[in-house]
Amino acid sequence: MIYFHHYCFSKNKNTNQNKNQPVYFKDEMRGTILKEFVSLRPKLYAYKTENNAEVKNLKV
Repeated sequence: MIYFHHYCFSKNKNTNQNKNQPVYFKDEMRGTILKEFVSLRPKLYAYKTENNAEVKNLKV
């Protein structure tokens, strides 16, 4: 299991500042913490957030 610490992200920071630059992470969940994440292959994934919202995505 891999853990990423997100405490260093600023919520007011422009998210496009480091766009298309390697090694930088972008906060795509806008501060929401993921509890679980499952991916079977590219574009086929499901995740659950800290407020128990479930998202299941399949792109064909």
